[in-house]
Amino acid sequence: MGKIQRSFKTINRLFIKYLMNKINSLSIEIGSEAEVGHLVSQDDLASNLGDIDDRYPKVFATCKMIALMEIAASRVFKEHLDAHECTVGIDINVNHLSATPIGSNVKARARLINISNNIFTFKVQVFDQSGLIGEGTHKRSIVDIERIEKGALRKINL
Repeated sequence: MGKIQRSFKTINRLFIKYLMNKINSLSIEIGSEAEVGHLVSQDDLASNLGDIDDRYPKVFATCKMIALMEIAASRVFKEHLDAHECTVGIDINVNHLSATPIGSNVKARARLINISNNIFTFKVQVFDQSGLIGEGTHKRSIVDIERIEKGALRKINL
């Protein structure tokens, strides 16, 4: 094994040790919640997705609903992370139950239901004025921002 590979493995091991210490020291508890509200605009409609030949209805797009779920879950960590850290989504399993028109107020709610190592599982829901429009589970992990951005940039230098 080369010197660079050994150095990388050492750095990786140290980062994992740091991360596990961080997770053990977090004051986030099962049941912690966050919400985010949003007014559905033209930019949020399914009809704006795809190419000009694609046909979708003028209703709140599933991908926008999922984005709100992710934002709500990430806000649970807002007061608990260092400046160089954030959380990233690693898994999502949701159902979009009901169409929502432009101009509606929607609210996403995320409640922490499980913590396993560096995997935080949330129950996520989105509501409009008529009730529940989407629900499911979402998993997030704490990452070092610089580290994940450098890793992503390595892909373009292959």
